[in-house]
Amino acid sequence: MASTAEGRELTTAHRDAQIQIGARAEIEARALWDRLDIDDLDGSKPYWLASTTIAVNRRMAESQRVASEYLTEYRLAELGAAGAVVLAAPAETARALSLAGPTRVKRLIGSGIEPAVAFTAALTKFGGMARRQAMMGGRLTIAATAGRDRRAVGWRRVTDGNPCAFCAMLASRGPVYRDAAAADGIQYHSHCGCTAEPAYSNAWEPTADEERYTDAYGEARAIVAGDGKAIDTKKLLAAMRRQGGFRDSPIT
Repeated sequence: MASTAEGRELTTAHRDAQIQIGARAEIEARALWDRLDIDDLDGSKPYWLASTTIAVNRRMAESQRVASEYLTEYRLAELGAAGAVVLAAPAETARALSLAGPTRVKRLIGSGIEPAVAFTAALTKFGGMARRQAMMGGRLTIAATAGRDRRAVGWRRVTDGNPCAFCAMLASRGPVYRDAAAADGIQYHSHCGCTAEPAYSNAWEPTADEERYTDAYGEARAIVAGDGKAIDTKKLLAAMRRQGGFRDSPIT
């Protein structure tokens, strides 16, 4: 967590701004969905994909800009000096949108679902992918900047306050992520509201939410170990979900 009150406020404001950018990206992408013709997916795909990619990339650039402003203000608050910002962007946005869009529609139809139903069913996942790709501009910019900043020890994951078990697990680790190549740290799923925060000290003080995530993770490890099973991420996450309190926990 940021060492200054101003830094903490900046991180919260930045997270909220990025969530709003993601929401706008999803709304705009959904508005373009009907450019796909369910009776001619292959023929309508090029125009749909080009216009949708442009819309999502526009929001991705906005996400980068907002992250850049945040990084400058945050470093001033934490260290008293600004630093260089390294812009980064997600790769293969068009491919990701295509897979979540027409490719998924075809897959659903192939599984026996009526075309019209498949077309509607695919929209939720597709909207989440548009949101993800837009927000990755800011997420990767923070990770890349922290990785190049000699004063930074890394960066930590910041949840939206109501994470799934996977995001909570990553947030519970604190500022262990070093750059934009951090394999699991930069894994953000569709509809994820997580962002990131640079860390300039190893003296990490977890927030109340992060303490809860850490406790839940520890309890999950104890449960899996107590069952005599080999401890792996899949079993740990399942145990965390069963404990409740996460977005993807069973509804009771």
